[in-house]
Order: sequence, then structure tokens, then C-alpha cells
Amino acid sequence: MSKHLRNKPRQRSVGGGRKAPLPTVEDKLFYILFYLKCYPTFDLASILFDMDRHT
Repeated sequence: MSKHLRNKPRQRSVGGGRKAPLPTVEDKLFYILFYLKCYPTFDLASILFDMDRHT
């Protein structure tokens, strides 16, 4: 990271921003393995994992 970017004040507090739609590590791992095995469309994955298509 360049030196001038580190001197800028933060726009959000630490931990700010959007929260992950899959809360646990197990859920994330299952999603990754399912995706690699089946290659579902985003529409199907959004139905199965209750996620927004743009996530």
C-alpha cells in the first residue's frame, strides 16, 4: 500500500461494511464445494443459499 493512502482517515470503522450472507466457515466451505462440484447457475445458488444474485 502506498504511503499517502495510509495517512487518509478511515471512511468506516473497523468491521464496518456489508455482512457476509453465509455466516459460518462451514457454510462458506459447503458453498464452495457445492459450486465446484455442480457449477449451479447464480439463480439456483441464490434459491438454495438464500442469497441475492448480486452477492
